Amino acid sequence: MSLIKTLIVNVGDNHDGLLYRLSKGDTLRLKKGSTLYGVPNAVITTNHPEEGVEFHRHQFRELEWTIPKDESGCGLIMADHFVDLPIRSSEFVEGSLFCAVMSLIKTLIVNVGDNHDGLLYRLSKGDTLRLKKGSTLYGVPNAVITTNHPEEGVEFHRHQFRELEWTIPKDESGCGLIMADHFVDLPIRSSGSFRFNVVVSGKTELTGDFVVDPRFTMGASGEPLSLDGIECVTVLPKSLGLLNEWEGRLRVLKETGYNMIHFTPVQELGASMSSYSLRNQHKLNHMFGSKHTMADLAKLIKKMETQWKARHYFL
Repeated sequence: MSLIKTLIVNVGDNHDGLLYRLSKGDTLRLKKGSTLYGVPNAVITTNHPEEGVEFHRHQFRELEWTIPKDESGCGLIMADHFVDLPIRSSEFVEGSLFCAVMSLIKTLIVNVGDNHDGLLYRLSKGDTLRLKKGSTLYGVPNAVITTNHPEEGVEFHRHQFRELEWTIPKDESGCGLIMADHFVDLPIRSSGSFRFNVVVSGKTELTGDFVVDPRFTMGASGEPLSLDGIECVTVLPKSLGLLNEWEGRLRVLKETGYNMIHFTPVQELGASMSSYSLRNQHKLNHMFGSKHTMADLAKLIKKMETQWKARHYFL
């Protein structure tokens, strides 16, 4: 006997610590929750292999949406869209839900007197932080919201704040709606930690902090990589030998599942030969071969990024 086990998926749900149990022969049905209605570019991926395909922990594939149709042949509403995953393997597997260009509007009600100390609001690049007037700001026309999150293309300065513009929705007759509907939208374009202030008559009445997670991608196709999907290993370049021998040695890391490589400095080392004791910041370590240059190293790194889907950083 096989069962169809249904799970409603919503952006923002926390599945940490949850483990869904199935049996071989079951079908895991993932249905769109309300936060995914009207989001046509949502994609569900899994590392559960197709029948007859070898399992690889870090190899994910996209599942196809099923759109049920009514008697006239028209597709039903978003609430009925689902993907079915037939369970063919008894391995522990993972699934991921992402939206190719999806952005979320995350709303926060701001009131004078609220205490946001110790609170940190988390967003992703592409989201919009919407700050709405709370009851203590009704009838306060001179309330201003400022932030140090920079506009797109502008360099970030921690202590440089800019004023955000209020949006006043209008009804069908063109009249502005009540104060409760006034808000400012802050499009999130940069990753890092930032702050917003609510200022009334020149006095800062409320301060809030928010952090924006970076978006990582893998390979030439830009496949998304979640923060908790990073598996990093540190490599000492002085132990890798000649540069033309690196690829074979680094491939071992790729095949064992690492998707990020941290290299200690590749520059010429000092007399102690310590990995962080540099003699010349602008010269490649002679241990890699006298004929090799930074351009040769860059070529190898580019291949790792595009063909191996491995990220790197030097520190």
